[in-house]
Amino acid sequence: MFQSQSKSEGVQPNHRNSMPNSISEEPINRLPSNSGGSANQSQLFYMPNSSSEEPIHPLPSNLRGSSHQSKQFFEPEIELEEEEAESEGLKPNVSPSSQSNSSSEEPINQLPSEPDQLSRPVIWTAERLNYYRPLFKAAQSGDWKTAKSFIDSDPNVLTAHISINFGTVLHIAAECCQWKFVLMLLELDVSTPHSIAVQNTTGLTALHYVAHGGSLKTAKALVEKNANLLQMVDNRGCLPLASAVFSKSKELVWYLSLKTRVESPIFPFFIPSLPMILRSLIQAGYHDIALYFVQRFPRLALAKDEHGNSLLVWLAKHPSYFFSGSNLGFFQKWIYKFVCVEIKSAPTHSLALQSRSFTTQDTVLGWFKRLLWEAITQFAHSIKIVRDAKMTHECAIELVNHVVNELSKMSYSQICHFLRNPRSILLFAIEGGVEEIVRTLLRHFPDLTVLRVGPQRNLLHAAIECRQEKIVNIIKEISPTTMEALSSGWLESNNTTLHLAAKLAPAFKLFSVSGAALQMQRELQWFKEVEMYTPPAFRVWRNSEGQTAKDGFRIAHKKLSEDGEKWMKDTANSCMLVSTLIATVLFAAAFTVPGGNVNDNGIPIFLRTKAFTIFAISNAIGLFSSLTSLLMFLAILTARYAIDDFLESLPKKLIIGLGSLFIAIAAMIIAFGATLTIVLSGRWHCVSVPITLVASFPVAIFVMLQLPLFVQMVQSTYGASMFRPLPSRKFK
Repeated sequence: MFQSQSKSEGVQPNHRNSMPNSISEEPINRLPSNSGGSANQSQLFYMPNSSSEEPIHPLPSNLRGSSHQSKQFFEPEIELEEEEAESEGLKPNVSPSSQSNSSSEEPINQLPSEPDQLSRPVIWTAERLNYYRPLFKAAQSGDWKTAKSFIDSDPNVLTAHISINFGTVLHIAAECCQWKFVLMLLELDVSTPHSIAVQNTTGLTALHYVAHGGSLKTAKALVEKNANLLQMVDNRGCLPLASAVFSKSKELVWYLSLKTRVESPIFPFFIPSLPMILRSLIQAGYHDIALYFVQRFPRLALAKDEHGNSLLVWLAKHPSYFFSGSNLGFFQKWIYKFVCVEIKSAPTHSLALQSRSFTTQDTVLGWFKRLLWEAITQFAHSIKIVRDAKMTHECAIELVNHVVNELSKMSYSQICHFLRNPRSILLFAIEGGVEEIVRTLLRHFPDLTVLRVGPQRNLLHAAIECRQEKIVNIIKEISPTTMEALSSGWLESNNTTLHLAAKLAPAFKLFSVSGAALQMQRELQWFKEVEMYTPPAFRVWRNSEGQTAKDGFRIAHKKLSEDGEKWMKDTANSCMLVSTLIATVLFAAAFTVPGGNVNDNGIPIFLRTKAFTIFAISNAIGLFSSLTSLLMFLAILTARYAIDDFLESLPKKLIIGLGSLFIAIAAMIIAFGATLTIVLSGRWHCVSVPITLVASFPVAIFVMLQLPLFVQMVQSTYGASMFRPLPSRKFK
């Protein structure tokens, strides 16, 4: 069959085992095993019994949506010449590599004396890879000189497979991020749209690698050369746009999003992989690009990925995408209020201040200008961070609004089915404390308050169990009747809503408060607040185990109470030691005044100086404060440590003790500075200035270390309730 075909076409069989120069002569490096192969593998298989009349060359298609189309077959020319030789009764021509088998010294890669049909293409592929190894290394390192000499000797080398996964020189350079090398390859005259559209065994094109590397300039050059690269998918059905999402170049993602045609005549609205691209965009933080796709395809707001998750699930799993879950500092929150952002359906390039070189001479004015410019740049960078965060939050809220608009076109049963399958979206939002999602859904669909978000759990039950006070406040804002209705009723094992508040908080909420004692205080506050809105009959209700809510609270928080007691005693012991030391030193200093006393009447010599007055006052204040803190810490050590004591009694004693200790330390430092001023003022008149500066360091260190804990205790003990008064404001 092969012989007749070659004669009819006038093609003479090639009897030389030379290196091929065209893609039609490319060998294979994957052979079918007896066990069979997967249909998803993009390989070239050698088929000795194929019924094909001519070889099928591995030319890439513009759109390869299924991996089954990537299975191609190739008949190497070495088989053709052997069959022709056998049909003519001639001995097949032996290549130089096979002639070495007859020598006395056999090489390492020796062919068997009678090789089978499956072994020859593998050896041929290995020789081919060795032949292209210099070009492979040049593409990896960006050595254009070596690659150019190779390309000049073989113009068809751009389509040649030079790696084991059938990658071309363009694949290797793009994978190694050699962008200058890739651009120079594209400028060659032999570079054609067909040569840059070759796909390897995994279906990846050069644009896939460039998109993953994040080079916008290189991606534009590839698209200008062949626009079909934008629509070519790999074996997993991923577009280059999907690869670009994992890069750090937002401009590249915008460019591919605007250039890629996501409309498909097969799918009613968009390509099937677009929901996965939308998920990747949201997970990468590109909410404005995700909003661009949702605005183009409104039905995409309700689309689900292969796991059944939708847009709301991806947003609810990341509370940091909303202002309620962001961890902005004090000054950042202040800037957040005044920064204005505008949501546009176009690339929002950041306005970064460019570095500029000052031509002024190295004078004081030039130095001042450079310093001022660096300060402005740093401040602008801080503003940019806050602005980007606000843009993310606004886009996330806009995405939620698009979902709600699409849900409003459905019936109530369909809405409930969408929000509960495959998992409850509201439960994700409640667990993450994303009040924006819960508030938006309840504002448009008030009937969702009675929706079950878990096993025998409504919105209020889930919020109390997850310790999300923001969600409880949203429910309270609706109406007092709704709050009472949701808090009534029984759960599993005859438990009530108060029994849920008696359980131990989740770990992520429990450890958000520092110190076991403050954690115990937080749990007591939750229990007391829920008890206020629980009907009196349910406060003494016993569950199936015969326990009231208070009994369940004591059992569930027994270990936390013990840890809180240990933490309070350790803190009191440490602080008491410092208070005792300060009190001892200041008490002794009161009788050994600086400068001494007059021998006749014992009056201090420097009694009428200002420094001595400061010394006396600070010494007295420090002594009284240290004694006060000593008594407070002693009261903590001798407390009974009942559960209710953690609510107010113990925290108040610790606050007074720490506050008094801080005053005592500051007073002791001031008294010591005044003493040095009295002693050294006779020689150094301005000695008080350096003494004051040095004395401020230990006070500042104590403030930095203990002030956060002190402020947190004050806020949790004397601050406003975690639940706003009912009603606090209108539900909007």
